Amino acid sequence: MNNKEAIKFLDEHFLSTSEAADHLGITRRALTSLVSRGKINQIEKGGVKLYLRTEIEQRKAAQSDLREKYRPYDEKDGGK
Repeated sequence: MNNKEAIKFLDEHFLSTSEAADHLGITRRALTSLVSRGKINQIEKGGVKLYLRTEIEQRKAAQSDLREKYRPYDEKDGGK
């Protein structure tokens, strides 16, 4: 695998901390909290933190259900 193929593989299968947080629509601090609570797995190599794209996409798909379950008041009063 050459460098170009490796970068393509990484882009297809992994997200950086900023990319994962942006994809989920949360802050980096909130992402760190999810990791520390074992809700999302983090891969760390040489100081670089990566997240499996499929896991982040699954979390995003479940996010609206989780928000409804744990923050039902957001819907009732328009989030105020």
